[in-house]
Amino acid sequence: AIPIRVVHGGDSAHYTPSTDTVTLPPPQAFHSMEAYFSTRCHELGHNAVTRIMPHGIVGSRVSAIW
Repeated sequence: AIPIRVVHGGDSAHYTPSTDTVTLPPPQAFHSMEAYFSTRCHELGHNAVTRIMPHGIVGSRVSAIW
């Protein structure tokens, strides 16, 4: 279990660090369930950077990706 609140609504996917929330369009807005879960995992990955590698601990090469 990943302790992040996931909210459905709107037309864009994003992670909001200040509320530790992932916002996604409704699953039916995606072309497939694979696309939905791929996007969901991508947004959850932004949370990993905040929790696992906070405050510039990440090497500069990896930081450039995020």
